[in-house]
Amino acid sequence: MSVPYEKAFVYKGKRIINLNELLYELKHMNDSDYSNYVNDDNNYFTDWIYHVMGLKELSEKLRKAKSRKNTITFLEKYLDDPDKAPQPDIDVMIKGISKQDTNSLLWKHFSWDLAREFMYGLAIGILIGLIMSRILLPQ
Repeated sequence: MSVPYEKAFVYKGKRIINLNELLYELKHMNDSDYSNYVNDDNNYFTDWIYHVMGLKELSEKLRKAKSRKNTITFLEKYLDDPDKAPQPDIDVMIKGISKQDTNSLLWKHFSWDLAREFMYGLAIGILIGLIMSRILLPQ
């Protein structure tokens, strides 16, 4: 399960969009970097997994892992056995999408060039229709 590019977890300029990428980065980061993201006050990885990916159960279990090694081990087990893995909590995912995000998502895929071409086609079609009606139905 991957998230949209806009919802990616950003780590040192890299955008992480799924759990496999997160696991890769966890394996290659040092403990100091890990402690910047996971400490007594915060766990930014589990927050992202919960609020963006909608994996509430996984997030709660990962929050208990206090070391980078334990987090890596748990994620590896989770990714190796997707049948037992918790499914995304759709309610969490829907609540996490704001109206502004929805509008930007819709307009992102709608190109103004496409709209302009449609209008040109419509105008040309009307013009050809008028010309054809004058030729075929003279007054």
